[in-house]
Amino acid sequence: MPPWSQWIVVKRDGSARFPIWTLQKRIMTTFDGTPTEKETSIGQRVLEAVVNKIDSPIESRSIDSLIAETANPQMVSDPIYGVVAARIELSSIYKETESTFSAAMGRASSLLSGDFMDLVNRHACELDDMIQDHRDTFFSFLALRSLRRTYLLKGGGRIFERPQFLFLRVAVALHGSDLDAVYDTYSLLSQFRFMFASPTYFNAGTKSNQLSSCFLLPARREDDIFQTLSATADISRGGGGIGMGIQSIPAKGFETCVSPESTRFLTSTSFDRSVTKGIERRGIVPVLKMFDSAVDVIDQGMNKRPSAIAAYIEPWHAEIFSFVRMRRNKGTDSDRTNRLFYGLWVNDLFMQRVEADQEWTLFCPSDVPSLVELFEEDFNLAYERYEAENLGKATVRARDLWSEIVESLIETGGPYILFKDSINTKSNQSHNGTITHGNLCTEIVQYSNRLETAVCTLASVVLPTYVRADNSFDYAALEDVVRQIVFSLNRLIQKSSYPDGSTEYSAKQHRAIGIGVQGLADALVMMGLPFDSDEALEFNAHLAECIYFAALDESCNMTRVYGAYPQFPGSPTADGILQFDFWDGVMFSGRYDWSKLREKVVKGLCNSLVTAFMPTAGTTTITGCSESTEPFPGLIYTRRVLAGQFPVINRLLVRKLQKLDLWSDAMRDTIISNDGSIQDIEAIPFEIRRLFKTVWEVDPVDLVRAAAARGPFVCQSQSMSLYFAAPTVSQVSSVLFQGWKAGLKTGVYYLRTKAATKPLPITLPVGMWNRPAGIADGRDDIATCTVCSA
Repeated sequence: MPPWSQWIVVKRDGSARFPIWTLQKRIMTTFDGTPTEKETSIGQRVLEAVVNKIDSPIESRSIDSLIAETANPQMVSDPIYGVVAARIELSSIYKETESTFSAAMGRASSLLSGDFMDLVNRHACELDDMIQDHRDTFFSFLALRSLRRTYLLKGGGRIFERPQFLFLRVAVALHGSDLDAVYDTYSLLSQFRFMFASPTYFNAGTKSNQLSSCFLLPARREDDIFQTLSATADISRGGGGIGMGIQSIPAKGFETCVSPESTRFLTSTSFDRSVTKGIERRGIVPVLKMFDSAVDVIDQGMNKRPSAIAAYIEPWHAEIFSFVRMRRNKGTDSDRTNRLFYGLWVNDLFMQRVEADQEWTLFCPSDVPSLVELFEEDFNLAYERYEAENLGKATVRARDLWSEIVESLIETGGPYILFKDSINTKSNQSHNGTITHGNLCTEIVQYSNRLETAVCTLASVVLPTYVRADNSFDYAALEDVVRQIVFSLNRLIQKSSYPDGSTEYSAKQHRAIGIGVQGLADALVMMGLPFDSDEALEFNAHLAECIYFAALDESCNMTRVYGAYPQFPGSPTADGILQFDFWDGVMFSGRYDWSKLREKVVKGLCNSLVTAFMPTAGTTTITGCSESTEPFPGLIYTRRVLAGQFPVINRLLVRKLQKLDLWSDAMRDTIISNDGSIQDIEAIPFEIRRLFKTVWEVDPVDLVRAAAARGPFVCQSQSMSLYFAAPTVSQVSSVLFQGWKAGLKTGVYYLRTKAATKPLPITLPVGMWNRPAGIADGRDDIATCTVCSA
C-alpha cells in the first residue's frame, strides 16, 4: 500500500485530483465552528479508520460515502459520530443538486407535470426565498439515506432534490399560487410538526400526482375478480396500498346455488346472485395465489417500494382454515402465499361462541350471500336461520378455529383481526351501507361498493415537537397544526390524480381523511410519563380528543370552501352524533365545548371521517421519532430499511444518562448485551428505567388500554400491534378478548414475538475499536407496511 502522501482522490467530474490528506479537512468541517478537543479526537479516529479502507485512486463521491458509513455505526458510542456521518451525507447530496428550488425543479422537469412547472417558473423568486437550508441539519444519517433511496426525485442515477426541496415541492403541489398556504405548509413540514403519508412525497407535482395512500376495493365475487386484479395494478403503480374483501368468493368444490328460502335476509344492497349449478369451484386459494403473483409482477414496475395488498375474509367462510394457514408452515407450498397480507373480519357472534365454547358453522358464500352485508343483530338472526336451514358446509368447535387463528398469529404475525360489528356500529358512514373490510394497515375502515373504491388521505402529527421546554404539552399548538392539516388534506383530495373513476368518485363523495400521530413514546419520555402509567393513559385520551376536536371543527369551517361532503345527509354526524357517543367510559379533558361543536357539526362537515392512527414506519425514518403510538423497539438496535442497515440509539436516554454522568462505553456495551434494554441495569435509577421500557417490557394489556382510551376520538381505527416475548395461545387470546370487550375496532395489526425476531448485530469495525458489541433486537421495516406511513 503506498504512503498517504502518494494517495489521490479523483474528483467527481474526473478533471482533477487532490492529495488524500485533504480528507482530514473534509471531516473536520462537519463540526460547527472551531472543533473542540473531543471533536478533534473523534475526527482523527474517523480519518484513521477511513484511511485503512482506502485503495488509490478513489472517486470523491465514494470518499463521502466511505466516511459517512465508517462514522455512523459509532453513534452507539457517541452521537457526535452520527453528526459527522449526517453532515458528510448532506454535503454529498448538496454537491449533486442545484442550489435553488426552482433550478432543481427545472433539472427534474421531465418527471414533473406542466402545471407544476408553470407554478414554479411563475413564482421562482418567492419559492427560492422560502427555503431554509439550515433545517437540513435536522436529519440523521439514516434519514438522509432513506430520503436519497426512496423519497427524493431522481433520474439517471442522480438525485435532483435536497430534503428542503422535497417539502416545498409537496406544498406547491397542494396549494399552487396560494403562497401563504405554501409557506405555512412547507414551514410545518420542514420543522417536523407533521408529516404527510409517503405516497404524497413520492408523487406530489409529478406527472402521476397520485397523492392518496389507502384504497379499499369492494368485496368481489368470483366472476369479476379479474376486474379487481386490474384495479390493484393501477393503484399499486401509484404507490397506494390496497385492502380487498374476498368473502363472496365461493368455497372450493361447492356449486353456486341459493335456495329461495335463504334469500329472505338479503338486503337491497346485497350482491346479485349467480345461479350456475353444476360448476366445480376452485375456491379462494387459486385466487389468492394469483394476487400473490401479481404483487411480484407489479413490483417490477415500482421504484419506490414493493406493492402491497391485504385480503380480508370472515370466519364463517367454508375455507377459513385454508385462509388462516396460507402463511403458515403447515401444508404444501402450493397452498401457501408469501407476499399478501391477511385480515379477518370478525363478528361478535363468533367471539361469543368462542367464549362460550360452542359450535361454529361454516358456509359457502354462494348459499348465504347476505352475510357479507349484515352485522350485529341482523347478522346473528340470518346466521342462525341459515344454520337451522342446514345450509352449512361444516360444523367446527369455535375454539378450534380460534386456536388455529391465534397459533398463526404467534407463528407468522398475522392475520390481522378487525371487529366487524364495532366498526359498523361506530362508523359515520353507517348510513351508506356495510363496511366489509379494512385497508392494508388496519386503521382505515370505510364503505366501498361495486361503484366506489374507498380512498383515504393521511397525515401524522410529530408529537415530540409539541413538548415545551418545561416538559408540558402544547395542546393549543397541536390544535392549530391539526387545522392546517385538515386544510391541506382537503386541497390534496382536490389536487390528486386517481387511478380510475371509482376511486375519484368515492374520494369526492366522502372526502375521508385520516390524521394520526408519531413519536408517542418520545413525547411521554420528554414529559416524564412512563408509557404504562395512569398519567400516560389519560394523556392518550386527551391527545386523541384534541386532534378529533380540532379536525371536526376545521372540517366544519371547510364547508365554506367545498360545501358539506355529498354523503353527509343521513349520516350520524348530521344528527349530531359524534364518535365518543358510541363508547363507554370516555376520558374527557374538559378543555373543549363539545355541545357547541355538535350544533356546528349538524350544519355540515367537509369530511366524513377525520382521524385514523396509522403506522409510521416510513416517515419516522425521516423525523427520527418512535413509530406511531408504539413503545420503543429497543434502546440500541439495528434498523433494517430499504436504504440498508443502520444502528439506532435512543438519544433521549443518552442525554439523561449524560446528565447523571452515567454514559460511557461500558454502559453502552452493557445495554447492548442486555438486548437493548436497561431494565436489569441497577446503576441506572429506577425512575429512568421505568421511563424507557421497550415493546417487550410493556404489558400488551397496557397497549390495549391505551388504544381504548384513544378510541372514542378515532372515527376510523388504529394500527395496534401487540408484542409478546414468548406467547402462549391463552395469553394472546386473553389480550384479544380484552380488546374486543373494550370496543376496539382493530384487535391486532401485527403480533410480534421476540423468539421470531431475527436480531441484527451491532458491531464496531475491526481496527477502529477493539471490542465488538453484543446483540440487539432489530426492526425490519422492509417486511412492514409503509404505504400508510404518515
